[in-house]
Amino acid sequence: EKANGLNTVRTQKPIMILARTVKGKGVPFLEDKLGWHGIPVPKDRLQEALDAIGPYDKKIKGVIASPPVVDLTLQNKTNQVLKRLNFIIGGTSKESAPCVIPASSKGRLTSGQKAGIQTMISNTKMSHLRLDPCLRRDDKQEEMLQVTSYKLQEKIATREAFGDALSDLGTSNNQVVALDAEVGNSTYTERLKKTNPAHFFQMFIDEGNMISVGLGLSKMGYVPFISTFAAFFTRAFDQIRMSQYSTNDQRPTTINIIGSHCGVSIGADGASQMGLEDIAMMRSIRESTVLYPSDAVSTYKLTQTLASRTGINYLRTTRAKTPILYEEKEEFPIGGLKIHFCSSNTSSSHSRVVQRAIDLWSKGGNPEDNHTIENHRLDPCLRRDDTKINALIVAAGITLHEALKAQKILAKKKIYTIVVDLYSVKPLDSKTLLELAKKTKHIVVVEDHYEAGGIGEAVASVILGTPTLRRRTPGSSNDSGQARMTFTHLCVRKEPRSGTPEELLRYEEIDAEAIIKTIV
Repeated sequence: EKANGLNTVRTQKPIMILARTVKGKGVPFLEDKLGWHGIPVPKDRLQEALDAIGPYDKKIKGVIASPPVVDLTLQNKTNQVLKRLNFIIGGTSKESAPCVIPASSKGRLTSGQKAGIQTMISNTKMSHLRLDPCLRRDDKQEEMLQVTSYKLQEKIATREAFGDALSDLGTSNNQVVALDAEVGNSTYTERLKKTNPAHFFQMFIDEGNMISVGLGLSKMGYVPFISTFAAFFTRAFDQIRMSQYSTNDQRPTTINIIGSHCGVSIGADGASQMGLEDIAMMRSIRESTVLYPSDAVSTYKLTQTLASRTGINYLRTTRAKTPILYEEKEEFPIGGLKIHFCSSNTSSSHSRVVQRAIDLWSKGGNPEDNHTIENHRLDPCLRRDDTKINALIVAAGITLHEALKAQKILAKKKIYTIVVDLYSVKPLDSKTLLELAKKTKHIVVVEDHYEAGGIGEAVASVILGTPTLRRRTPGSSNDSGQARMTFTHLCVRKEPRSGTPEELLRYEEIDAEAIIKTIV
């Protein structure tokens, strides 16, 4: 019946089959009967069932064809040329002189510049490509292209930076595809739609199906970026959970899930639109990766990294525009973190800045600037016994900016803190966190997320191995026990309201004022 139906349809378009099925059809004691779901036919009734079904030909076999695999080699000339923008491109004829594209570009490339690059690529033959020698490396780690540039303190929403990175990836990597649930103007996936429309899939408001389609595309060799509001992914958790079991050595599961509009910081849209459970949900997936960048540079770099990372990956983005904290040369490895301290010394080398910062902590110093040092360079100096740190503040995303505000104000009061940007929530750098925790009596975690399953619990799971920890929640009285270390978790505890981002951060006590009050 199905075959006859398909034979009557002569079209290249997708075909939907609607079948009215009856469970156990043809077997009287099973047909349309309750109580048989998930229950195998008992051995003593097996022959009865087989007799009812009738004879069948064991010789009849079918072959299920595997889906086509996308070529993931470097034979895609667009991927080769735009991967670093410093390939040397030879002309298509002997008369054509080679053209060198600079490795870096100050400011953002205009649409005209991008179009010119694309035209040059389309007119270039593969035989005329000569790779930069530095790309012939044995470790096979891909160098990602940064086309979009940002300036320090420029205010850009991390969701917009994700859109920039996705669009640039779509230009340089033909395997990158985007799926969106009808909010592409808010998640900024529409930027890929404009540059590479064939690789954008509008999935409408069916988030569960969107995850399933993304998984299917990954099995075909594509790199899917799946986006909607963080709150809406909760209805697709079943598909996300089941994706981890779709294992195949030849085609590993790779889905990049981007949840925007997270936390109370989205403002007036109200509680129904606020993603406040998403970190907990994604952390619960075995071997998942959970990232929460705080500015455009870190978002851009982490999005690039996800393009070559297998597994179930989650990137949490923010609605509000936030100032750029990091220079473009900064790297953001998965499983890392960034450390911020107050210092006025901006010209010294990294090691000298760290030493200077340690001296300033004990002398007061100038707290007007927050500087960043990669954690592995800061580690050795933190082992000094004379280092004075009143509190360690761990934050990510929107609350990192609140923590940095608090850090400056506290430093003026001669209360010295280290602020950790925990952009990699899972996996997290437990070694460095423990090293930092040993140097303070107070650890404060502040996050725009519910208490259960968030950053606070992730950090606590590391720190709780320390027998001298005493946990404290806002508003609670100190116990009489003598503990060297106190752990305070600032998070969303009240029912969220509608208001401005500043009002809601203050209402939930996760703003700079709440951090200062907790430490003082």
